[in-house]
Amino acid sequence: ISWSDGHKGVYPSDYLRGACPCAGCKGDHRPINIFRLASAQGVGLIDYRPEGRYAFRFLFSDGHDTGIYNYGYLRALCRCLACTKRRVEA
Repeated sequence: ISWSDGHKGVYPSDYLRGACPCAGCKGDHRPINIFRLASAQGVGLIDYRPEGRYAFRFLFSDGHDTGIYNYGYLRALCRCLACTKRRVEA
């Protein structure tokens, strides 16, 4: 994802699938701890579409498509070197 501030986000598809914010994946409605996410090994991204002007919905190779990833959540999930380093140092 290329963000409006010039940042180039990195989002491996198996990591995005493991970070699905839907209640079915999380099991409840509590916030997701982005430091404890497990990737969904072998799951690929097939398609995506915008949800209004605030989020994306992704279709994964395992058929899952119910998670709505708002822009703030997506930005927090970025796996680029700078964002990963910032999370480790926090």
